Amino acid sequence: MELPTEILIAVAGGGASVIVAWGIAQQKISSISTTLLDIEKRLRALDNRVDKTEGQTGLLENRMNVIASMNSPESLERKNREIASILKDIEFLRKQWGTK
Repeated sequence: MELPTEILIAVAGGGASVIVAWGIAQQKISSISTTLLDIEKRLRALDNRVDKTEGQTGLLENRMNVIASMNSPESLERKNREIASILKDIEFLRKQWGTK
């Protein structure tokens, strides 16, 4: 039994279409893979930058907390009282020893 020419042409055309579609799909997959690798590389770089920034932010926050505690009203009041006490002691010693 011989197949008509139209059927052979239709089957050959369908096969060619499948092969072309497969080639296009491979090309698109390759392009998408390359794009994804580029995006992953950029995300890793951004992640590193964010990690560094978070580290620096934490360090600055700690420094600000130390400075804030040094300049707290309670701390400044205690220091001023100590300075006043030292100045009174110096004044007393000067009077006692007769110097200016």
